[in-house]
Amino acid sequence: MASVWVGALLEEHFNVKLDKRFQRYNWGQRPLDERALTYAHLDTHYLIPLREIQLEELKKQNRLREATEAFNRVTHVQPTVRVFDPEDFWRIRGSRELKPQQQAILRELFVLRDQIAQKLDRPPFKVMGDNVLIELARAQPHNQAGLKQIKGLGVRLLQHNKHDILHAIERGQTAPTPRYPANHSRLDNRTLTRYENLRQWRNNLAAERGVEPDVIISNHTLMSIARNNPKTLDTLTQMGVLGEWQFEAYGETLLKVLKKRWV
Repeated sequence: MASVWVGALLEEHFNVKLDKRFQRYNWGQRPLDERALTYAHLDTHYLIPLREIQLEELKKQNRLREATEAFNRVTHVQPTVRVFDPEDFWRIRGSRELKPQQQAILRELFVLRDQIAQKLDRPPFKVMGDNVLIELARAQPHNQAGLKQIKGLGVRLLQHNKHDILHAIERGQTAPTPRYPANHSRLDNRTLTRYENLRQWRNNLAAERGVEPDVIISNHTLMSIARNNPKTLDTLTQMGVLGEWQFEAYGETLLKVLKKRWV
């Protein structure tokens, strides 16, 4: 499957190579690195001619209407207000492999990271990466020398927050061990079967077309259809989860897939 990253497209059409290191660059710092300025220039300079190339390709493949509908969906997405939840530390990769007391330490560090990020007005991952939190929870350093052994802890962070980090570790060492939250929204087997059938159909179609599965229909939409299990086209269209083009192209097929009783 061809890459749709703008860097790959620029290289393909204009022989321009972007430095991926600057994708997560701190654009708030001053002065900006000369290499960062070059990246920003190249990242935007070719967008209009690239748009014209993509437009012609969509017309050639008779996909313009489908693409326009997808673009319109993006413009109507409502921003979500981020509400911090301490229990989201379970989302960190590797959290469930830690020992119970290490998980308690990870939770304290997760909360601390968000507090520091709020004060600095920075994304949490730019304060401490998830891998750093995991390593701190495992190693449990008890002094500054121990903190310096943790790869990924920045010098400035240690200068200003070393005591906060050590105190968070201490709190976690004596805190009650957290319990992994139960899944109260477990789906029944029939809904799961419908969802897996829909997903398999969608993935097969995406593979045939050489596109990402979400280009066909998103997982969120498939789950909504699986839960509601519409029996007619009228019921499906009343759900309001499909665009006009999607409905015309896939509506009848979706109903057929829903009738399957196996994955």
